[in-house]
Amino acid sequence: MLIEIIIILITGFMLGKIFDRMGLPKILGYLITGILFQLIPIEASILSFKKEITTFALSVILLKAGLGIDSVTLKKVGGRAILLGIIPNIFEGTVITVLSMTILKLPFIEAGMLGFIVSPISPAVVIPSMIKLKDKGYNGNGVPVLNLASASIDDIISVLIFSIFLSLYLGGVANDSIKSIITPIAYIIIMMFGFFINKLSKHKDKIISLTNKIWSIAQVYLFVIIGLLVNTEVAFTVGFIAIVIIIVGLLFRLLGVFICLQKSIFKKSERLFCMIANLPKATVQASLGAVPLIYGVTSGEMILAISALSIIVTAPIGLIFIEKFGPLLLSKQN
Repeated sequence: MLIEIIIILITGFMLGKIFDRMGLPKILGYLITGILFQLIPIEASILSFKKEITTFALSVILLKAGLGIDSVTLKKVGGRAILLGIIPNIFEGTVITVLSMTILKLPFIEAGMLGFIVSPISPAVVIPSMIKLKDKGYNGNGVPVLNLASASIDDIISVLIFSIFLSLYLGGVANDSIKSIITPIAYIIIMMFGFFINKLSKHKDKIISLTNKIWSIAQVYLFVIIGLLVNTEVAFTVGFIAIVIIIVGLLFRLLGVFICLQKSIFKKSERLFCMIANLPKATVQASLGAVPLIYGVTSGEMILAISALSIIVTAPIGLIFIEKFGPLLLSKQN
């Protein structure tokens, strides 16, 4: 098993590098690595720790988010960050839930799971991109920090709502009901821990460096697992319909972003950039996409396939747009 894991990780790193050279997200290369390895018989034990790895990976990226937030800017954008982390997510998740019930004929609870797995934006794409822009000085009006904070809140909201739907599906089992509350609270604590390290610790640079190294390995395993679990036949079967649902959901998300930033301190160009920053999906879709399948949800394979498609459709476009338009739409801090 160890040799197979090493081979998969090395292949993932290499394909990720190739995609990076092409100007595409590395995570897309990792995802495709997993899909390609479906052609080779591998030990089931490789997937033994998928729950733990996905939870750990999401924890690491939320810690990175907390480390990237400074208190001065947070005070400036805090209220809008909360709105931006909740309203667009609710808009998108609700629309996808309704469309999944009407078009895909999923039961309400399963449609709700799908809606709030697909709805959150990707910290794995957004957070490193915002930190990069912030470090280059494109921090006028605190837009990168606004998106850092809102992306993290956005993910936590989705985890909470998804966990409630999963608990309902499982019949409100006590342990799962408790997890529905504990998991999002744990993620909030992790993000706050990163924030206080950034604010108080003298060794924050070393911690940030260590976190980056951990994430660089964890994300490979995370996205390769998703690729390994995706049922390509199901993905092709629902492909066009799923893409339409994903795009319609995104349009409602962008409407939510537009509403949240009305009558704010942000310029039109900064509001447009915030809409662009709300395009990419990857992290939560990778972390939660396989969970319904793992728990035996009837439409688990379809949910996983659509989650993977949402990554493939939005992550490359989102990352390219953020990197291209960030310097054009944001002003440098004086």
